Amino acid sequence: MIYFIRGKESGNIKIGYSATPNKRKSNLQTSHYEELELIGLMDGSLEDEAAIHKTFVNFNIRGEWYRPSQEVLEFVDSNAKSSEFNIVTSFGNGIFRITW
Repeated sequence: MIYFIRGKESGNIKIGYSATPNKRKSNLQTSHYEELELIGLMDGSLEDEAAIHKTFVNFNIRGEWYRPSQEVLEFVDSNAKSSEFNIVTSFGNGIFRITW
């Protein structure tokens, strides 16, 4: 699965591939200076991820991090499912809400 993670302060976006994107975000968060948020997911392979990186090479900062250009943001908005579909909120007393 291809994930899009954004730094809440800088707005910079990491475009990566992981079978467990929520776990990947947690691992990244432990060594990142700003709060990160998972802003989108899309089905795809490592080859698809590489093609996306190539498409946005002009916005690359370093590694898999990209400036939040209009082009990158529009791609995420048009192609990625909101990451909120898998958020589980506990209200206590065994009551949960799953946001799809």
